[in-house]
Amino acid sequence: MTYSVPSYLEETRSQTEDLIQQSQTSDFNLEILAQEWLSAVQVRQDRLTQELADLYAQFVGHVDQIRTIKDYQEEKSKLAMSELERHQTELSQLNVVKDEKGFAINPIKNDVSTFVLDQRELTDSRNHNILWDYIGAGVSSEWKRL
Repeated sequence: MTYSVPSYLEETRSQTEDLIQQSQTSDFNLEILAQEWLSAVQVRQDRLTQELADLYAQFVGHVDQIRTIKDYQEEKSKLAMSELERHQTELSQLNVVKDEKGFAINPIKNDVSTFVLDQRELTDSRNHNILWDYIGAGVSSEWKRL
């Protein structure tokens, strides 16, 4: 006896085989898509890693530039401070040179006396003495008549 498969079962079997084929094709397509996606992710990761390395190299370069600028500023600051100290020393030495020097001549005008006035210590009595020294030296023509 031979059995015949009913047509609706044959049709169902055919549909099932088609679905299995599509499923296998679909799995194959999903695997291809997954591989493509994975390779795209890998490429992006490689690119980002390279960008990170480049940015880090730039950062290190900027840090070196900042160190160079800082060293330059410190050097210039030290140089300016040494120049300032040198100028202050020269200025303090010039204060001695800035002292006023004068002279007084006796009434007969045959002898001269010299004096040095410290500009930092000018007082009323010193100003009085300066004026009398000028008078004694014959600076004012009115006093020559006396």
